[in-house]
Amino acid sequence: SMPPGNKSGQAFVHDPRSLGQSNVKANIKLRFTGRAGNSMVVVRSMEVQQKKSTMTFKQLDGVLRSTDRTGNRVSMGHKCSELDRQLPLLLGVSGAILEHVVFCHQEDSSWPLQEGAVLKKRFDDIFDS
Repeated sequence: SMPPGNKSGQAFVHDPRSLGQSNVKANIKLRFTGRAGNSMVVVRSMEVQQKKSTMTFKQLDGVLRSTDRTGNRVSMGHKCSELDRQLPLLLGVSGAILEHVVFCHQEDSSWPLQEGAVLKKRFDDIFDS
């Protein structure tokens, strides 16, 4: 998910107006070693378009690159929701751990100090209770 307070992703990518363009594309890449021991790269792409009076943020299809047993590179395009389901399986970590611990934004890093009901829900998500 996106960092908090970024207007649905618009503030996460450069403002097209500052570049004098109508749209800006961005990529986030993560290189990791999968559970099977092979090197993998996930690329998430996004785009911000400046319309007449508003900006729109759109996540584009992602790419999962890996190397097979013979050393050949294999690239597969995925929808964003499919990548969200595949990454925890490939990393061998639950989605809740990735969301709340590994990729926790600094503004959300004090979640262990939140009130009881919110904290309980977070722990239930993490420990699948």
